[in-house]
This record gives sequence, C-alpha cells and structure tokens, in this order.
Amino acid sequence: MYNTDFYQILDTELSEIAKKYESDEEIKKRKKNDAQLKSYCLMVWFLEFYGKIIRVKNEIVDGPGDSSCDIIFQKMNFLKETIFYVVQSKWNVQSKADKMMESDEIKKALSDFQTILNGEKLETKNPKFNESFKSLKMHINQNGKVEFVFLSLSKSNPSTDENIQSFQNNNPNMFVRIFDIDYIKRDFIDVHYKKLEKQNLLERKYNPKEEEITITIERLGSHNNQIHIQNPFTSYIVLVRPKLLFELFERYGYSLFIENVRNPIKGSEINEKMQETLLNNPAFFWYYNNGITAISKLLPVLSKQAKEFMVTGFQVINGAQTVYAIHSAYSKAAGAERKKMDQEVLITLRLYKSGGTDFDRNVTKYTNAQNIMNDRDFRANDSIQIRLQNESFSTKYWYEKRKDEFVNIPEGIIVISNETMIKTFIAFFDLSSYMALKDFGLFDILNDSINYKSLVVSYLVYLDMERLDSQYTKVRFFLLGLFKLVMESYLGLKYSKNTDVVEYLYNKYEKEDLKEIQKVILYIYNFIKTRPDLLDKVSSGQTSVTENQELKNLEFLLTRSLKVDDVESISLNEVKEAQSLR
Repeated sequence: MYNTDFYQILDTELSEIAKKYESDEEIKKRKKNDAQLKSYCLMVWFLEFYGKIIRVKNEIVDGPGDSSCDIIFQKMNFLKETIFYVVQSKWNVQSKADKMMESDEIKKALSDFQTILNGEKLETKNPKFNESFKSLKMHINQNGKVEFVFLSLSKSNPSTDENIQSFQNNNPNMFVRIFDIDYIKRDFIDVHYKKLEKQNLLERKYNPKEEEITITIERLGSHNNQIHIQNPFTSYIVLVRPKLLFELFERYGYSLFIENVRNPIKGSEINEKMQETLLNNPAFFWYYNNGITAISKLLPVLSKQAKEFMVTGFQVINGAQTVYAIHSAYSKAAGAERKKMDQEVLITLRLYKSGGTDFDRNVTKYTNAQNIMNDRDFRANDSIQIRLQNESFSTKYWYEKRKDEFVNIPEGIIVISNETMIKTFIAFFDLSSYMALKDFGLFDILNDSINYKSLVVSYLVYLDMERLDSQYTKVRFFLLGLFKLVMESYLGLKYSKNTDVVEYLYNKYEKEDLKEIQKVILYIYNFIKTRPDLLDKVSSGQTSVTENQELKNLEFLLTRSLKVDDVESISLNEVKEAQSLR
C-alpha cells in the first residue's frame, strides 16, 4: 500500500471524525479552515486509535504557548506503571506523504521538551495546557516515565536520530518516539486487516506475551483435578469453560495466535462440525476435542483450591481452530444456549510456561505435528519474515508469512504467500530451479541482504511468463532463471553492464510498461521452440543452469550473439498483452 493511498484511507477517517463530532465546539471553530480541521481531527484519531480514549475531552491542549505539546494524557502499561504521553502532532497534505519530516521541526520539539524537563516552562494563557502541565510536572517530579511522541503523516527523518538519542541519554526515564506514516500504517494494517486487537498500541515494544490475563478454571467440585508439571518448566493441565475462550477472543482477537503456526481456517468443515457439536451436543464436546495448548511468560503456583489466577501473556500455539469455533458458536447462541454451553462444555487447557524461543518453537512444532505442516508454518515469526512483510506494506503486493493472516484485504492490494515468492526468487536468481519445486528448505536461503523488490520482480516476471504462454508450465522455474540472464545481457548492451536489473524491472512494473519484459520472454520462448532437445533435458528433472553443462550451453546460445534489435524487433501484435496485477 503506497503511502499516498494510506493517506487517503486515513483522510477518510478524519472526515468521519469531523462529522461524528460536528457539534463539538473545537470542531465548529475550525470548520471553515480545512487544514486546521484535519489537524485537530488527526489528534482526536490518535487518541482514539492509540490511546483507546472513547470520548476525547481535555487531552488535546493545542493552543498558545503549548511548547510542542499538542496532546498530554496518561495511560498505564502492562507493568501497571503510569506513563505520560506528550504528543507533537503535524498534519500535512497528501503530497508530503512520501517526503521526510523537516529535521528542524523535530529539533525544535526536542528543545521544547527539554525546556519542560528543565522546569523552565511557565504558565500560559491556555488553561487546558496549564492544567495538564501541572499533572505532568508532578509526575516527572515523582520519577515518572514520559513518552514524547512526534506524530506526522510524512516519513521519518534519519538525520535526527542522533539528536533523539542524545535527548534520551541526557534524560533517564524519558523516551522519544517517531510515529511517521509508515509506523502508523503498520499498526493500522495489524488492527484493521489482520484483526490483531492489541490492548495497548502505545507500548514501545508490543509483546502479546506480556499482557496480564485472568484465567478462570473449572474444579467440578474437586480440589485435585489439575495436573502440575514442575520441571524443567512449570506447566498445568486444567479444565476451562467456553465463556473464558469467548471473552479472550473478544478482547484480543487474532493476536491470541501470533505465536501459532497458522490462524484458524474460517468456514472449514472441521470448524462447522465443532460448532454443530457445541450448539447441539455440548456435553460431547470434551470427548471429541483435543483441547488447546497455550504458552505464558509467567505462571503462578496454583493451589488446589484456586479457581482464578493471573498469567502474564497467553498465546494459543495449538487449538486456534477450537478457540475460533467456540467464539463463533457462542456468538450465535442465545442467552439460554450460552448458559447450557457453559454448564456442559469442558475444554482441556494445557498451559506451559515459556522456556525461551527454541523451546517455544519446538513445542509449537510438535503439538501441531498431527496436521499437515509446511516449512513456512514454522518460520512465520523469523525476524527476516517480519522485515520482508513490513517492507511489503509500502507496495501493493503484501507478503503473507502466515496462512490466512489477513482477515480483510483492502482494494487494490494483492496478497502473495511467502512460499510462492521465495520459490520464484530462487528460480529467478538461478539458485536452483529444482529446489524451487520443493516445499522444505526454501527459507534457509533468506538472509538480511535480500531486498523485497527482488521477491516482487521475480514473482511478477513468473506471472507474465505464464500469461504469455502456458505450455511451459513444467519448466517455468528454469525459464525464469534464463529470463534474468537474457535480460541482464540485453540491458548491458542497451544501456550499461552496471544496470541494476531488479531496480529496472521494478520501475517498469510500477509504470506498467511491460513491452520490453514481454519481448524478452518471447525471445526465450522463440528460441526454446527451436531446441526441443534441450527442453526435454529440463523436463526430465535436470536442475539449474549452473548445475548442468547442457543447460549452461542453452544460456550461452541465448546470450552469445544477442543484439538489442533481436529483442526489440519482436512483435507483440499477435500476443495478448500481459494483464497487470493492478
């Protein structure tokens, strides 16, 4: 999603805020000035989306003498510490969505923040500011933590990183954060398109394992119906009722499954069967269902009498389908049906204390071993996978690192599985067309140097090769590697041997200028048709150009006498032009 497109989505939300609060005096005052109105609505949006404040009252202190403090409010973090948030908000027009913030604006805000911390800020003629500022000063004097936030609908400016770090070094317990358009967009995608309802989006590093959650268990009149494993990691097996899982999903949504290998598959036959049992034969559910397995960061010692306890974090690593089915059935049920479900349905909960990244991953892997699993299922939370997905959010091709992780997809966005993209990437860069056909080991080739554009280009060329001629499906991965070699030779002859083929192709796709790409594809196809013997070698299971001498010969034959005109003279008149994904 381009920043300009996201800006438009956000702008629509700001317009809705203006309409929603049209009777508000602050809205009325700004109604004749669109820039002032949108600027104010952005602050309201921030408080609603990030602050979870239902009705904004005195948090906005924008006005004369506010010293870069447009918003002042407080919120508790997961450690039950009170954090004061001081926000400098900068609304800007859509044309600046892809431009960097002005460094001077950030530096001025830092200077104003320092004045506040030094105790040099005096009262102003702004009563809202004065009242909030008193509370802020008292909080600072009591060694309280403060988050200074710079909010902007443009891109972050790296040139101010040193200034921010210096400010934080000089002021312990004080933190500076930049909420630029890319940062906001990622959170917006998580909430609206992945349905990850994060309880506190303002946490500097949101970690679902750090939320304190109340677990209610069923004792069935007995004081000993739990299994307690003490070593090497504390674990319990207990019974719970549907109401608990319903309320957890209501509150946290799909964020309950972040550490799971996959999201629940909506509309599946298994899901429908579970719902049917819950609604029609609730007493049978425990016998038919394996229960759920969850990991928590901290577990207390449970007495045999305890019916309710707190855990820090709750991640369902096996049984997402069960949780989703219970939530769906409970949502459909009337009051009497819900009561019956809570009386008759029992769910086994295996609750483990986290043993670290490796242990947690292995538990996730082995507790899901009864299902057909792919390599991608266990790699979704790798740092490289997260980085590639974040990069994809600046394009119209979103990288799906977990099956069905996007609950909603905005118009104009194409979601592509990481497995598909990595396969085409491997073939395009001729790492191994044989490996590209396999399901395991694909993710081992990923490293920090891989650019998301490389994945996009590989995939788009693959699609265009399929569209232009589908008869080569069996050898498409091999031909994809040849495409890159021929395109490099062609660009080297036409422009320079130093031409970056990935950047060149990416720009062509962005401009929807596909003729050169199509002509290179047809050049390869036309040549292949004259050498069916070489094509047979590929079809019979040969691997890649670099692994087979015969196939090296094909590369040589395709490029040795290549001239620019050999490509450009190819006619596209008889070929239906490849349709863009846009």
